[in-house]
Amino acid sequence: MVSTADGKMIDVPPAIMINPPANMMGGGGTFTNSNYKISVMGSAAWVSHNEESVSKDGKKT
Repeated sequence: MVSTADGKMIDVPPAIMINPPANMMGGGGTFTNSNYKISVMGSAAWVSHNEESVSKDGKKT
């Protein structure tokens, strides 16, 4: 699950995260992750973090 800055939730299939299609990949840019929160309970776990992405033309999301 991905939670966007505007409060929307996106359910991303694990297969896409492991092997994303070429058209999903950006044409450059950077990102910064922070504020990691991790919980592990038995055979289940979750992680959350904040991410700021910057496109090659400087647009931040």
